[in-house]
Amino acid sequence: MADIELVIKIPEEIYKHYKKIWQKRRGSIPESCIAFGAPLPKGHGRLIDADALGLDISGGYLIENDSYNDEPSKFTTENGVMYMVTAPNTLSESRDMFRWVKNYFQSVEDAIFSPVRRDETGAHYTDLMDMDSFADFWFVNEFFKNGEILFKSTFMSMDVGGKLVWGPVWDMDWAGGNHVNLGEAGQNPEGWVHGGGERQVWSRSLFTDPYM
Repeated sequence: MADIELVIKIPEEIYKHYKKIWQKRRGSIPESCIAFGAPLPKGHGRLIDADALGLDISGGYLIENDSYNDEPSKFTTENGVMYMVTAPNTLSESRDMFRWVKNYFQSVEDAIFSPVRRDETGAHYTDLMDMDSFADFWFVNEFFKNGEILFKSTFMSMDVGGKLVWGPVWDMDWAGGNHVNLGEAGQNPEGWVHGGGERQVWSRSLFTDPYM
């Protein structure tokens, strides 16, 4: 987790702002607490005005696609894909930041499903997400036949000024034919997971692109 923290830690200005509030209301706060989305008193995030503070809110996020959909900061795309901001998990209390993340993910989805693979601004989906990380992510999950791809425990991160990055790979308990509730296919370590499943909305469209 220490390595992940270097990627997903929220901008220093935001951390200092939260820390000051927390110390005033609750006393001391662990240094790594905010970076991993520890709960704050309700409503505190609304005190952050990203424009007024001049913050770059384009990164510092860890996002998860999971059918449990049980984090406080969550949204659903127009094609019904459920995402949660895992860190910082109180992001929905900062409206500017939460709106930015939702809009970015919608742009990625719009580009993936567009006949010309571009969103309304003309950005190609390869401009919006890191394709090397997608290839690595997919290879590892396919190699181990992980039945949770784009269904459960699928993580992505965004650094400041960067693209959407796939990974880290997480939660392999359904891999290698180790799941008894997925029928015969889920108990067989051989074969392909592929991206055409009913729940795997993004990959189902991606794999129709000759670029892939």
